[in-house]
Amino acid sequence: MPRDTGLADRLRAMGLDVVECDGWQTRGSTSFNPRGSVNHHTAGGANGATPSLNTCINGRPDLAGPLCNVMQSREPGEGNDKAYVVAAGTANHAGSGGWMGLSGNSSVWGLEIEHTGTEPLPMHRQETAAAIHAAMFSGDTRYVCQHYEWTTRKIDAAQGVDPDQFRQMIAGYQASGSFVGEDVMTPEDKQWIVDQVEAVVAKYTDGLKPLIVAGEDSPTNWYASPAVTKSEVTGDEAAQMVADGRARWWPGQTQAVVIPQLGVDAAPTVGPDDPDR
Repeated sequence: MPRDTGLADRLRAMGLDVVECDGWQTRGSTSFNPRGSVNHHTAGGANGATPSLNTCINGRPDLAGPLCNVMQSREPGEGNDKAYVVAAGTANHAGSGGWMGLSGNSSVWGLEIEHTGTEPLPMHRQETAAAIHAAMFSGDTRYVCQHYEWTTRKIDAAQGVDPDQFRQMIAGYQASGSFVGEDVMTPEDKQWIVDQVEAVVAKYTDGLKPLIVAGEDSPTNWYASPAVTKSEVTGDEAAQMVADGRARWWPGQTQAVVIPQLGVDAAPTVGPDDPDR
């Protein structure tokens, strides 16, 4: 392929949040025949979402840009990183070395993850990176490598990235075709879950002390639930409520029980000054 101008569309189809950098469609050499991809970290600053973006686009004094095809930003929260599309053509990222018979920058896509490289890369950021690779490259994941697998000159990507596990994550996203996952539940399915959770919570509270539960999406957030009215409390607050006799754990338990988040969300929330709290 002369340049991969369909890259941004594939990233969006994967469910990623995509930012197209100006001029990306014509950036990078047209001698581009990628048959794999390489994972990198920027080793950039510790603050901000994209401190290395300008370098990825324009290069350094010792190396002309672009330095990647896609750069993954560093956003607050989990699963919020964005895919900045930098170049549709060959980028100067892999350098000398090789992997699985591939050699030269023109043979591989390159992803730069905004990360200092001095601490482990969180798993949720690895998941985003894997989804980006899956969108870039639809072939055999054995042809995806970390930069340190390509060459012993390098240590990226970051710490805590297991290359085989990373390739497995990519294969999973290639198979599903979606970073966010497909919602296959019908409205009737969702209502059934809500009804069941409300019925169980009501059964075990029955107008007595509030029941302490946690939603599956936020296991560090706790809820006091008299019937189906909830108020959010911290783990320490929940324990203190039980110790004071103002609430109780799920029967037979000594800590909060995780229930489907859909059911927790369905319950109305009361404020901190509400007498039901």
